[in-house]
Amino acid sequence: TLFYSLNEPSKLLSSGWLSGKQECAWTPMVECDVRTGSTVSKLNISGFDLQGQLPKELSSLRYVTHLDLSKNVLNGGVTRATTGWSELQELRLANNRFETAPELMDVM
Repeated sequence: TLFYSLNEPSKLLSSGWLSGKQECAWTPMVECDVRTGSTVSKLNISGFDLQGQLPKELSSLRYVTHLDLSKNVLNGGVTRATTGWSELQELRLANNRFETAPELMDVM
């Protein structure tokens, strides 16, 4: 969903998205929790030429601790996609076109 909603960026495709591999194998942009081996804990898609609004499905990454979306062309709001992220420690949004950013309490 993320891939298609953000204008199908070729940089994501060349980095393993839609390759048939599990998300945890999309290194170095994805890191997973070592205990589960399948829960995404870090996502770094900085500078991937992503365009558009963040899909609400991104909120399913409930246990993500670090998210870097900087240096893209993202717009709209962030709160809908980050609602319920109780483990979030670092959120990087610089150099985008977001209209709103979440309050600390909205994310936690």
